[in-house]
Order: sequence, then C-alpha cells, then structure tokens
Amino acid sequence: MSRFGDSFKYVCVGKILKAHGVSGWVKVKPFTSPERFQEIERVFLNGEPKKIEAVKFQGPFLLLKLAGIENRSQAEAFSGSSLRIPSSERPPLPEGEFYVEDLKGLKVLSDSGETIGEIFEVWPLSGNDVFLIRDSSGNTVMVPALKEAVIEVNLQEGYILVKDWGIVR
Repeated sequence: MSRFGDSFKYVCVGKILKAHGVSGWVKVKPFTSPERFQEIERVFLNGEPKKIEAVKFQGPFLLLKLAGIENRSQAEAFSGSSLRIPSSERPPLPEGEFYVEDLKGLKVLSDSGETIGEIFEVWPLSGNDVFLIRDSSGNTVMVPALKEAVIEVNLQEGYILVKDWGIVR
C-alpha cells in the first residue's frame, strides 16, 4: 500500500459530462492528454471496468463508446461520473516532472530545517505551478514549483525540500 492509502490506487483521467446521441456514447472532459485515450484500453466507472470501444475527438472534449453502455438512458445515468485508471498504468513522466496526485500530502521542509507543512493543492499557473501548503496553524503557504526554489522532491520518503526564499506566507 502507498503512503496515501487506497484512495490513490486509481487516478481520475476524465469526467463524463453527458450522454451524446442515442447509441450510448458519452461526452467526456479529459484530465489527461486527449490522445492518451487512444492508448487506454479500459477505464473504471463507479468501480467497474469498462472497455473503451471507440474514441472520437470533439474540440477539447472526447466522445467515448464504453462497453455495456448501449443507449442514451444508460449513458445519462453516468453523467457527472469520473473515469479512473489504476495509478500503475499512468505513463512515466520525464525526469523532474511529477503527477499532482503524488505531490499532494508530501511534507514540505525548508533548507534551514523548518517543517513548513503539507501540500494540499497544486495551482497550475501560466508561468509555473505553485504548491499550496497547509502549515501547522492551518494557514496557507505558497511555494513556486521552480527548480530554483525546490531543492529535492523525494516521493519515497514523502517530502519536498525547498529554499527559504521561495516560501510565501
């Protein structure tokens, strides 16, 4: 079991927005590269595996045909549902890049030895991501996700080491 417990065995790769047409297709907002859905063979929908039978692209959205969903009313029943894959099936990332799910919950330490808190969110901003950290008083602290500010990310030990100057209180 990971340090996160069972909730991180699966990662969300998209959300079903609504039914599309009368043949069981669903419109999906992808949370990963839309092209990735051409490689994914099956997703978990409400805990049940569903084979992806077909994928179509529709602007920033996808249309998916999932096994066992044969008509509009069946598709409508899944509106708002998340599509998940086992975290072990995520594609590997280049050196120095991390999945947000893996960063949440990490302890943040400063290079002066102070424990800053724990990452609870990562904001994707245009220039760089920002780690949102909850300190022991419940306050939010921010650290830019920049090589210049982050000394080390150690997923195995569960911490991130940052430079003091990068901490915004």
